[in-house]
Amino acid sequence: AELKQKPSLSNMKTFFIFSFLILIITLILSGLSVYFSSNTIIFPVWYQYHPQEGFRIMDTEHEKNIMIYLGNPKDDLGINYENITFDSSEEGVKLRGWYIKPENMEEKKSKDIKGIIGVHGAGADRRELLRHLKNWIDNDYEVVLIDCRDHGLSDGFNRGISFGQREHQDIISTLNYVTDEYKWEKIAIYGTSQGGSSTILAAASLFKEFRESRKLDHNEELERQEEEDVDDDQFDLDEDLVLILENPFSNKRKLLNFAYNRILKSSSIGGKELGLPYKIMVNIANIIPDKLLNFVYDVTFQRMGFDISKPHEPIEFIQDIEAPMLLLHGKDDRLVDVNCSKDLYNKAKEYDRDIDLWLVEGGHHGALVNINEEEHKQKINDFLKKHFKD
Repeated sequence: AELKQKPSLSNMKTFFIFSFLILIITLILSGLSVYFSSNTIIFPVWYQYHPQEGFRIMDTEHEKNIMIYLGNPKDDLGINYENITFDSSEEGVKLRGWYIKPENMEEKKSKDIKGIIGVHGAGADRRELLRHLKNWIDNDYEVVLIDCRDHGLSDGFNRGISFGQREHQDIISTLNYVTDEYKWEKIAIYGTSQGGSSTILAAASLFKEFRESRKLDHNEELERQEEEDVDDDQFDLDEDLVLILENPFSNKRKLLNFAYNRILKSSSIGGKELGLPYKIMVNIANIIPDKLLNFVYDVTFQRMGFDISKPHEPIEFIQDIEAPMLLLHGKDDRLVDVNCSKDLYNKAKEYDRDIDLWLVEGGHHGALVNINEEEHKQKINDFLKKHFKD
Protein backbone atom coordinates (compact mmCIF):
# COMPACT_ATOMS: atom_id res chain seq x y z
CA ALA A 1 0.00 0.00 0.00
CA GLU A 2 1.19 3.46 -0.82
CA LEU A 3 2.03 5.68 2.13
CA LYS A 4 -0.06 8.85 2.44
CA GLN A 5 2.04 11.94 1.88
CA LYS A 6 2.22 14.13 4.99
CA PRO A 7 1.48 17.84 4.52
CA SER A 8 4.71 19.68 4.17
CA LEU A 9 5.68 22.29 6.76
CA SER A 10 5.44 24.90 4.03
CA ASN A 11 1.83 23.98 3.21
CA MET A 12 0.82 24.03 6.86
CA LYS A 13 2.42 27.43 7.29
CA THR A 14 0.53 28.75 4.26
CA PHE A 15 -2.74 27.35 5.61
CA PHE A 16 -2.30 29.00 9.01
CA ILE A 17 -1.32 32.33 7.48
CA PHE A 18 -4.34 32.21 5.16
CA SER A 19 -6.65 31.30 8.07
CA PHE A 20 -5.19 34.07 10.20
CA LEU A 21 -5.73 36.62 7.42
CA ILE A 22 -9.34 35.47 6.97
CA LEU A 23 -9.85 35.87 10.74
CA ILE A 24 -8.34 39.37 10.74
CA ILE A 25 -10.43 40.46 7.75
CA THR A 26 -13.58 39.04 9.37
CA LEU A 27 -12.85 40.89 12.59
CA ILE A 28 -12.17 44.14 10.74
CA LEU A 29 -15.36 43.85 8.70
CA SER A 30 -17.35 42.96 11.83
CA GLY A 31 -15.88 45.92 13.66
CA LEU A 32 -16.68 48.26 10.78
CA SER A 33 -20.22 46.89 10.61
CA VAL A 34 -20.76 47.50 14.33
CA TYR A 35 -19.23 50.99 14.07
CA PHE A 36 -21.34 51.93 11.06
CA SER A 37 -24.48 50.54 12.65
CA SER A 38 -23.69 52.56 15.75
CA ASN A 39 -23.20 55.68 13.63
CA THR A 40 -26.68 55.37 12.13
CA ILE A 41 -28.03 55.75 15.68
CA ILE A 42 -25.71 58.54 16.83
CA PHE A 43 -26.10 60.48 13.58
CA PRO A 44 -29.74 59.97 12.50
CA VAL A 45 -30.66 61.04 9.01
CA TRP A 46 -32.10 64.37 10.17
CA TYR A 47 -29.08 65.39 12.28
CA GLN A 48 -27.16 68.41 11.01
CA TYR A 49 -24.68 70.47 13.02
CA HIS A 50 -22.94 73.50 11.53
CA PRO A 51 -23.24 76.36 14.06
CA GLN A 52 -21.03 78.68 12.03
CA GLU A 53 -23.52 78.51 9.17
CA GLY A 54 -26.60 79.00 11.34
CA PHE A 55 -29.60 76.88 12.18
CA ARG A 56 -30.24 73.69 10.21
CA ILE A 57 -32.74 73.62 7.36
CA MET A 58 -35.99 71.72 7.87
CA ASP A 59 -36.77 69.90 4.64
CA THR A 60 -39.49 67.36 5.40
CA GLU A 61 -43.18 67.75 6.17
CA HIS A 62 -42.71 66.04 9.53
CA GLU A 63 -39.96 68.48 10.52
CA LYS A 64 -42.07 71.43 9.43
CA ASN A 65 -44.96 70.15 11.55
CA ILE A 66 -42.67 70.09 14.58
CA MET A 67 -40.67 73.23 13.77
CA ILE A 68 -43.58 75.50 12.96
CA TYR A 69 -41.41 78.61 13.34
CA LEU A 70 -37.98 78.69 11.76
CA GLY A 71 -36.74 82.18 12.61
CA ASN A 72 -36.66 83.81 16.03
CA PRO A 73 -39.24 85.15 18.54
CA LYS A 74 -39.23 88.66 17.08
CA ASP A 75 -39.49 87.77 13.40
CA ASP A 76 -41.98 84.93 13.84
CA LEU A 77 -44.09 86.10 16.77
CA GLY A 78 -43.31 89.78 17.30
CA ILE A 79 -41.88 89.01 20.76
CA ASN A 80 -38.69 90.70 21.93
CA TYR A 81 -35.86 88.47 23.11
CA GLU A 82 -32.22 88.46 24.18
CA ASN A 83 -29.48 86.18 22.92
CA ILE A 84 -27.78 84.47 25.84
CA THR A 85 -24.54 82.53 26.20
CA PHE A 86 -23.40 80.67 29.30
CA ASP A 87 -21.06 77.87 30.30
CA SER A 88 -22.03 74.24 30.44
CA SER A 89 -20.93 72.51 33.62
CA GLU A 90 -19.33 69.87 31.42
CA GLU A 91 -16.39 70.29 29.01
CA GLY A 92 -16.31 74.09 29.41
CA VAL A 93 -18.30 74.67 26.23
CA LYS A 94 -20.70 77.54 25.60
CA LEU A 95 -24.44 76.96 25.47
CA ARG A 96 -26.55 79.43 23.53
CA GLY A 97 -30.21 80.29 23.63
CA TRP A 98 -32.88 82.96 23.98
CA TYR A 99 -34.19 84.72 27.06
CA ILE A 100 -37.71 86.08 26.71
CA LYS A 101 -39.43 88.22 29.31
CA PRO A 102 -43.05 89.41 29.24
CA GLU A 103 -43.02 93.14 28.57
CA ASN A 104 -45.46 93.94 31.38
CA MET A 105 -43.68 91.98 34.10
CA GLU A 106 -42.76 95.12 36.08
CA GLU A 107 -46.46 95.93 36.46
CA LYS A 108 -47.24 92.52 37.92
CA LYS A 109 -47.23 92.03 41.69
CA SER A 110 -46.52 88.31 41.62
CA LYS A 111 -44.73 87.04 44.70
CA ASP A 112 -42.43 84.72 42.79
CA ILE A 113 -40.51 85.00 39.53
CA LYS A 114 -41.73 82.08 37.42
CA GLY A 115 -39.96 80.73 34.39
CA ILE A 116 -40.00 77.91 31.85
CA ILE A 117 -36.94 76.20 30.36
CA GLY A 118 -37.62 74.68 26.94
CA VAL A 119 -35.55 71.66 25.86
CA HIS A 120 -35.66 70.43 22.26
CA GLY A 121 -35.48 66.91 20.90
CA ALA A 122 -32.66 64.97 19.23
CA GLY A 123 -31.28 66.72 16.17
CA ALA A 124 -33.55 69.75 16.64
CA ASP A 125 -32.84 73.10 18.30
CA ARG A 126 -34.45 75.82 20.42
CA ARG A 127 -36.85 76.84 17.62
CA GLU A 128 -38.81 73.64 18.26
CA LEU A 129 -40.26 75.26 21.39
CA LEU A 130 -41.31 78.52 19.70
CA ARG A 131 -44.74 77.01 19.05
CA HIS A 132 -45.43 77.28 22.80
CA LEU A 133 -43.83 80.67 23.42
CA LYS A 134 -46.81 82.98 22.97
CA ASN A 135 -48.93 80.97 25.39
CA TRP A 136 -46.18 81.00 28.02
CA ILE A 137 -45.49 84.72 27.64
CA ASP A 138 -49.21 85.56 27.69
CA ASN A 139 -49.42 83.80 31.05
CA ASP A 140 -46.52 85.86 32.45
CA TYR A 141 -43.79 83.25 32.46
CA GLU A 142 -40.24 84.20 31.66
CA VAL A 143 -38.76 81.75 29.18
CA VAL A 144 -35.31 80.41 28.30
CA LEU A 145 -34.96 78.23 25.19
CA ILE A 146 -31.58 76.56 24.75
CA ASP A 147 -29.61 74.59 22.20
CA CYS A 148 -28.00 71.58 23.83
CA ARG A 149 -24.37 70.74 23.06
CA ASP A 150 -23.74 69.58 19.49
CA HIS A 151 -27.09 71.09 18.48
CA GLY A 152 -28.21 74.39 17.02
CA LEU A 153 -25.76 77.23 17.68
CA SER A 154 -24.27 75.89 20.93
CA ASP A 155 -20.68 74.70 21.04
CA GLY A 156 -19.90 71.06 20.45
CA PHE A 157 -17.72 68.60 18.63
CA ASN A 158 -20.18 67.27 16.03
CA ARG A 159 -20.72 64.09 18.03
CA GLY A 160 -24.36 63.60 17.13
CA ILE A 161 -27.02 62.85 19.72
CA SER A 162 -26.45 61.17 23.10
CA PHE A 163 -29.98 60.20 24.25
CA GLY A 164 -29.67 62.48 27.27
CA GLN A 165 -26.16 61.70 28.49
CA ARG A 166 -24.73 65.10 27.55
CA GLU A 167 -28.07 66.86 27.22
CA HIS A 168 -29.15 66.28 30.83
CA GLN A 169 -26.02 68.06 32.04
CA ASP A 170 -26.94 71.02 29.85
CA ILE A 171 -30.36 71.16 31.50
CA ILE A 172 -28.73 71.28 34.94
CA SER A 173 -26.41 74.04 33.72
CA THR A 174 -29.39 75.99 32.41
CA LEU A 175 -31.30 75.63 35.66
CA ASN A 176 -28.28 76.94 37.58
CA TYR A 177 -27.98 79.80 35.12
CA VAL A 178 -31.60 81.01 35.39
CA THR A 179 -31.59 80.85 39.19
CA ASP A 180 -28.34 82.82 39.37
CA GLU A 181 -28.88 85.28 36.51
CA TYR A 182 -32.64 85.88 36.60
CA LYS A 183 -33.44 84.82 40.18
CA TRP A 184 -36.22 82.50 39.07
CA GLU A 185 -38.03 81.13 42.11
CA LYS A 186 -40.42 78.69 40.45
CA ILE A 187 -39.30 76.72 37.41
CA ALA A 188 -40.94 74.43 34.87
CA ILE A 189 -38.86 72.38 32.47
CA TYR A 190 -40.66 71.51 29.24
CA GLY A 191 -38.78 68.76 27.43
CA THR A 192 -39.88 67.18 24.18
CA SER A 193 -38.76 63.76 22.90
CA GLN A 194 -35.08 63.33 23.81
CA GLY A 195 -35.49 66.60 25.70
CA GLY A 196 -38.16 64.97 27.85
CA SER A 197 -36.01 61.93 28.61
CA SER A 198 -33.01 64.21 29.29
CA THR A 199 -35.17 66.16 31.73
CA ILE A 200 -35.93 62.96 33.64
CA LEU A 201 -32.21 62.18 33.93
CA ALA A 202 -31.42 65.76 34.98
CA ALA A 203 -34.17 65.95 37.61
CA ALA A 204 -33.26 62.53 39.04
CA SER A 205 -29.64 63.63 39.35
CA LEU A 206 -30.64 66.86 41.08
CA PHE A 207 -32.93 65.10 43.55
CA LYS A 208 -30.25 62.53 44.34
CA GLU A 209 -27.85 65.34 45.19
CA PHE A 210 -30.60 67.11 47.14
CA ARG A 211 -31.36 64.03 49.24
CA GLU A 212 -27.69 63.53 50.00
CA SER A 213 -27.44 67.14 51.17
CA ARG A 214 -30.37 66.56 53.54
CA LYS A 215 -28.34 63.89 55.31
CA LEU A 216 -26.00 66.58 56.66
CA ASP A 217 -26.13 67.26 60.34
CA HIS A 218 -28.74 69.98 61.04
CA ASN A 219 -26.18 72.33 62.59
CA GLU A 220 -23.80 71.82 59.68
CA GLU A 221 -26.62 72.67 57.27
CA LEU A 222 -27.47 75.87 59.16
CA GLU A 223 -23.80 76.85 59.17
CA ARG A 224 -23.54 76.16 55.44
CA GLN A 225 -26.61 78.30 54.71
CA GLU A 226 -25.18 81.18 56.75
CA GLU A 227 -21.87 80.97 54.89
CA GLU A 228 -23.63 81.00 51.52
CA ASP A 229 -26.05 83.74 52.61
CA VAL A 230 -29.01 81.66 51.42
CA ASP A 231 -32.18 83.66 50.68
CA ASP A 232 -35.40 82.05 51.91
CA ASP A 233 -37.14 83.23 48.74
CA GLN A 234 -34.75 81.53 46.35
CA PHE A 235 -35.57 78.50 44.22
CA ASP A 236 -36.10 75.37 46.33
CA LEU A 237 -35.84 72.12 44.38
CA ASP A 238 -38.33 70.09 46.38
CA GLU A 239 -41.02 72.78 46.28
CA ASP A 240 -40.48 74.95 43.20
CA LEU A 241 -39.79 72.60 40.27
CA VAL A 242 -42.29 70.98 37.90
CA LEU A 243 -41.69 68.92 34.76
CA ILE A 244 -43.66 68.69 31.51
CA LEU A 245 -42.50 65.70 29.48
CA GLU A 246 -43.71 65.45 25.89
CA ASN A 247 -43.36 62.07 24.17
CA PRO A 248 -40.24 60.96 26.08
CA PHE A 249 -38.71 57.52 25.63
CA SER A 250 -38.47 55.26 28.67
CA ASN A 251 -35.83 52.87 27.42
CA LYS A 252 -33.32 53.32 24.60
CA ARG A 253 -33.49 49.72 23.40
CA LYS A 254 -37.26 49.89 23.29
CA LEU A 255 -37.03 53.16 21.36
CA LEU A 256 -34.63 51.73 18.77
CA ASN A 257 -36.52 48.47 18.29
CA PHE A 258 -39.74 50.42 17.76
CA ALA A 259 -38.00 52.72 15.27
CA TYR A 260 -36.55 49.79 13.30
CA ASN A 261 -39.94 48.13 13.03
CA ARG A 262 -41.44 51.37 11.74
CA ILE A 263 -38.65 51.82 9.22
CA LEU A 264 -39.07 48.29 7.88
CA LYS A 265 -42.69 49.10 7.10
CA SER A 266 -42.16 52.54 5.57
CA SER A 267 -38.46 52.91 4.58
CA SER A 268 -38.47 56.33 6.25
CA ILE A 269 -38.27 57.83 9.69
CA GLY A 270 -39.41 61.22 10.87
CA GLY A 271 -40.64 61.91 7.34
CA LYS A 272 -37.08 61.51 6.04
CA GLU A 273 -36.54 58.94 3.29
CA LEU A 274 -33.67 56.65 4.18
CA GLY A 275 -30.66 56.23 1.93
CA LEU A 276 -29.45 52.81 0.81
CA PRO A 277 -26.84 52.35 3.60
CA TYR A 278 -29.48 52.98 6.27
CA LYS A 279 -31.93 50.60 4.61
CA ILE A 280 -29.25 47.89 4.45
CA MET A 281 -28.38 48.40 8.12
CA VAL A 282 -32.01 48.27 9.25
CA ASN A 283 -32.72 45.10 7.29
CA ILE A 284 -29.59 43.46 8.68
CA ALA A 285 -30.74 44.46 12.18
CA ASN A 286 -33.99 42.65 11.46
CA ILE A 287 -32.30 39.30 10.86
CA ILE A 288 -29.27 39.26 13.17
CA PRO A 289 -29.58 37.61 16.61
CA ASP A 290 -30.82 39.76 19.46
CA LYS A 291 -27.55 39.31 21.33
CA LEU A 292 -25.59 40.81 18.44
CA LEU A 293 -28.07 43.68 18.10
CA ASN A 294 -27.80 44.34 21.84
CA PHE A 295 -24.02 44.38 21.44
CA VAL A 296 -24.40 47.14 18.82
CA TYR A 297 -26.63 49.02 21.26
CA ASP A 298 -24.08 48.61 24.07
CA VAL A 299 -21.28 49.94 21.86
CA THR A 300 -23.48 52.88 20.85
CA PHE A 301 -24.44 53.79 24.41
CA GLN A 302 -20.80 53.61 25.52
CA ARG A 303 -19.79 55.87 22.65
CA MET A 304 -22.46 58.30 23.84
CA GLY A 305 -20.86 58.31 27.28
CA PHE A 306 -23.13 55.99 29.27
CA ASP A 307 -21.70 53.56 31.81
CA ILE A 308 -23.74 50.53 30.80
CA SER A 309 -22.72 48.66 33.97
CA LYS A 310 -24.94 51.08 35.91
CA PRO A 311 -28.59 52.17 35.52
CA HIS A 312 -28.88 54.59 32.61
CA GLU A 313 -32.46 54.43 31.36
CA PRO A 314 -35.14 57.08 32.17
CA ILE A 315 -37.44 54.28 33.42
CA GLU A 316 -34.79 53.49 36.05
CA PHE A 317 -34.80 57.05 37.41
CA ILE A 318 -38.39 58.33 37.16
CA GLN A 319 -39.14 57.18 40.73
CA ASP A 320 -36.34 59.40 42.08
CA ILE A 321 -38.10 62.60 41.02
CA GLU A 322 -40.08 64.27 43.79
CA ALA A 323 -41.38 67.11 41.59
CA PRO A 324 -44.86 67.14 40.00
CA MET A 325 -44.79 65.76 36.45
CA LEU A 326 -47.10 65.91 33.45
CA LEU A 327 -46.58 63.33 30.70
CA LEU A 328 -47.94 64.08 27.21
CA HIS A 329 -47.94 61.57 24.37
CA GLY A 330 -49.69 61.14 21.04
CA LYS A 331 -51.39 57.81 20.45
CA ASP A 332 -50.23 57.88 16.81
CA ASP A 333 -46.58 58.64 17.61
CA ARG A 334 -44.43 56.86 15.00
CA LEU A 335 -41.04 57.64 16.52
CA VAL A 336 -41.49 57.00 20.24
CA ASP A 337 -43.96 54.29 21.24
CA VAL A 338 -46.83 55.68 23.33
CA ASN A 339 -46.22 52.78 25.72
CA CYS A 340 -43.02 54.55 26.79
CA SER A 341 -45.04 57.25 28.56
CA LYS A 342 -47.42 54.64 29.94
CA ASP A 343 -44.46 52.73 31.39
CA LEU A 344 -42.99 55.89 32.92
CA TYR A 345 -46.34 56.80 34.42
CA ASN A 346 -46.91 53.36 35.91
CA LYS A 347 -43.39 53.22 37.36
CA ALA A 348 -43.78 56.66 38.99
CA LYS A 349 -47.19 55.69 40.38
CA GLU A 350 -45.67 52.60 42.00
CA TYR A 351 -43.62 55.02 44.11
CA ASP A 352 -46.58 57.33 44.73
CA ARG A 353 -45.09 60.21 42.72
CA ASP A 354 -47.17 63.23 41.70
CA ILE A 355 -47.63 62.51 37.99
CA ASP A 356 -50.38 62.94 35.39
CA LEU A 357 -50.66 61.34 31.94
CA TRP A 358 -52.45 62.87 28.97
CA LEU A 359 -52.72 60.73 25.83
CA VAL A 360 -53.79 62.59 22.70
CA GLU A 361 -55.94 60.88 20.09
CA GLY A 362 -54.35 61.25 16.65
CA GLY A 363 -51.28 62.94 18.13
CA HIS A 364 -48.00 62.54 16.25
CA HIS A 365 -44.47 62.88 17.54
CA GLY A 366 -43.67 66.35 18.84
CA ALA A 367 -46.79 67.80 17.26
CA LEU A 368 -49.49 67.42 19.92
CA VAL A 369 -50.28 71.12 19.87
CA ASN A 370 -51.30 70.75 16.22
CA ILE A 371 -54.24 68.47 17.10
CA ASN A 372 -56.14 70.85 19.37
CA GLU A 373 -54.13 73.96 20.25
CA GLU A 374 -56.65 75.34 22.75
CA GLU A 375 -56.99 72.06 24.62
CA HIS A 376 -53.20 71.71 24.69
CA LYS A 377 -52.80 75.23 26.09
CA GLN A 378 -55.46 74.60 28.71
CA LYS A 379 -53.83 71.37 29.85
CA ILE A 380 -50.43 73.05 30.24
CA ASN A 381 -51.82 76.20 31.86
CA ASP A 382 -53.94 74.29 34.37
CA PHE A 383 -50.97 72.14 35.37
CA LEU A 384 -48.70 75.15 35.86
CA LYS A 385 -51.28 77.19 37.75
CA LYS A 386 -51.98 74.27 40.06
CA HIS A 387 -48.34 73.98 41.10
CA PHE A 388 -47.24 77.62 40.75
CA LYS A 389 -49.61 79.25 43.17
CA ASP A 390 -48.23 82.41 44.81
